[in-house]
Amino acid sequence: MRQLFARRRAMVALSVIAVLAVVAAAIAYFTSTGSGTGSGAVGSATNYTVTPNAFAGGPLFPGNGTEASTGTVTNGGSGTQHLNTITATIAAPTVAAGAPTGDPAHPCSAADFTLSSTTWAVGGTGQTATLTVGTDLAPNGTFSWSGLNISMVNAGYNQDNCQGATAKITFNAG
Repeated sequence: MRQLFARRRAMVALSVIAVLAVVAAAIAYFTSTGSGTGSGAVGSATNYTVTPNAFAGGPLFPGNGTEASTGTVTNGGSGTQHLNTITATIAAPTVAAGAPTGDPAHPCSAADFTLSSTTWAVGGTGQTATLTVGTDLAPNGTFSWSGLNISMVNAGYNQDNCQGATAKITFNAG
């Protein structure tokens, strides 16, 4: 019986030593630090597509008649872009070949036309107008505009040079 107790005592002692070894191994450790880098590619802005529709109304005569302009701005990019403004500027008109000629000192020019609107901010001489938009356009999103009119001014001189001309407006979105 003494042997049995001695064996049990030895087993208990070995078990205690094994547990202490595991605990000591679990407590003993090294520390370390590390670092790494990652990256994310940033896209680029894409130019808007500005599509004016055909003018509606008219015809234009010196001091009489109005044509309305409408159109869209489209974000063709792959990310959302902020559309701040659309700016319209009267460009030199296209004069039809063989059109009557008037005063050679006054060729048909952008100054023969003016812009007007109740929603666009028209510049002092009427040659430019700006629409404040302030909206985000999702990829392939569009913004439609309207409310811009063009008319021919009565310049007080012979404007025969503009007969048959096509008034032009350049639109820029940004």
